Amino acid sequence: MTHTPIRIRAELHTSVRLGKIPVHLDALLWHALFLKTGCPESASDQLPSLLAESEGVYRASSLGFGTYPNERPVIATQMVTLGVMRQDTDMIPELMHPTGRKEKYSKIQIEGGPYKNRLTKYPTHHAPEIFWDAIGDGVAIGKLLNFYVLAVGLEANRGFGSVGEFQIEELKHDHSWVTETGELARVLPYRIIENLESVQVDTTQRIVGPAKPPYHHQNNLETCVTPARVRKQPLIKRSLSQGI
Repeated sequence: MTHTPIRIRAELHTSVRLGKIPVHLDALLWHALFLKTGCPESASDQLPSLLAESEGVYRASSLGFGTYPNERPVIATQMVTLGVMRQDTDMIPELMHPTGRKEKYSKIQIEGGPYKNRLTKYPTHHAPEIFWDAIGDGVAIGKLLNFYVLAVGLEANRGFGSVGEFQIEELKHDHSWVTETGELARVLPYRIIENLESVQVDTTQRIVGPAKPPYHHQNNLETCVTPARVRKQPLIKRSLSQGI
């Protein structure tokens, strides 16, 4: 088990829906371990084998968007979903096959009327890639993510945040807590931030929450500062053969 500075990258196939706080790598790995073991305690026990830890916090960043120089930037988008199909109105034969002499389908009005109320619009973001920085076991992390994770973010089970293969890239320096430009890369307890030098922190972005997964348990709460909800990093295009 060797922990070294790494970057985890994956192509983003569909727009991702972000929560108030971006997906953290330690939370994603905890979830993958829970899927593997079926036991929350086992997931927590095995996580230290994948990630380094300092002062009670894992060396793992939040989700960032990877862009390519002079190409597509991070784009604020919108995805629309439709509710469950109703047998008495949506599944009637007149809507399921062409009607009329020119074999045209019946038109459905979605700008108003009953169908407009059934369309839900979600704000999303899209970029060529998403990434996380960490200090950890790159080989083991790559195997775990590629087996258990097909999508990330909110509504991941409905087609949001679909990703391609996770690839691991070795780094010379650690950016799991602080980015290359000196910005906060993950939620950190205020007790740690006070001792960090040359870090650009918006101290108004304070929350009270846990510093380690599983975050939904809300155990061991403390004052923390959140990173930027949307952060981006220029990346170089890679071939599928590159990485660890």
